[in-house]
Amino acid sequence: MRRCLARRLTRLLIGVAVVASAVTGVVTFVNTEEYSPVGSPERVAERAEAIARCERSFGGEPIDGGPVILGEGGRRLSPQDVRELCRGAVPTDLEQSLHLTDLWSATGDGDSVWAVTSVFLGIGALIGAASMVGAEWKAGTFTTLLTWEPRRVRLAVAKLAAVAILAAVVTILLQLVLAAALFPTMALKGTTSGADGEWLRAAAGGLGRSGALAGLAAVTGAGVAMVGRNTAAALGGAFAYLAVGESILRVWRPAQSRWLLGENATIFLTGRRLQGAPFERPVALATVTLVGYALAIAAAAAVSLRSRDVAG
Repeated sequence: MRRCLARRLTRLLIGVAVVASAVTGVVTFVNTEEYSPVGSPERVAERAEAIARCERSFGGEPIDGGPVILGEGGRRLSPQDVRELCRGAVPTDLEQSLHLTDLWSATGDGDSVWAVTSVFLGIGALIGAASMVGAEWKAGTFTTLLTWEPRRVRLAVAKLAAVAILAAVVTILLQLVLAAALFPTMALKGTTSGADGEWLRAAAGGLGRSGALAGLAAVTGAGVAMVGRNTAAALGGAFAYLAVGESILRVWRPAQSRWLLGENATIFLTGRRLQGAPFERPVALATVTLVGYALAIAAAAAVSLRSRDVAG
């Protein structure tokens, strides 16, 4: 673990995340409107103006002059039709302030702050773990390390466990740093409404799953780097598969997308089944799938290290 934390890339990734959190906190505070309850005169006036803008957008003129032509088909709408259409299109709640509950969605819709940052932190965990293992192969220090600990399987397990634990802990701490950076905006301009005991339990669970997901990503990156003996193999293979391979599989075999990393990771992180997916996938099964993939890669890495020659 000390070797992981001593790497400059690890410190750089953590530093970038901390700076990004601080900048996000400042920018959010400057650009966020002050909270006003639903039904207040300000919110009512804001919605009325939004509806009026919507009505004027039809034909580029106010709708009071007569029927409006909608679309290429020449369908005509009466002023009342347009008014009803705009009222339905403009949401009742136009409030733009930041809520404490925006950190994590108790409904698991995936639009919360921590859900979004979990993706980037998982990528960072994969990069950092792959670099930690790949750099040792490139520098030739693996040979020196084996003279001190010749039991290769034990060495592989120790390395993978180290990157997994550190990735999980660092991810949780960085999520809390981001929350601290956004808290002044929530306290001074936003609201803590809705942050009850149920939400706290859901947020704690989401935070823990975010760390666990980063740990699994770190095991994947380090395992592939151990098999390929360099960082590029892990990063190139991982991103090619996630960006290209899974996209092709989703289109080619939609029903089999239940086995893809992206779908299972989303189910695991949100703690809920995917809405609108062409399959049913319980959270427990998605969790077992992700852990199974990580363990398979870890086993392949251990077997590869045990059976292959390590040049001096």
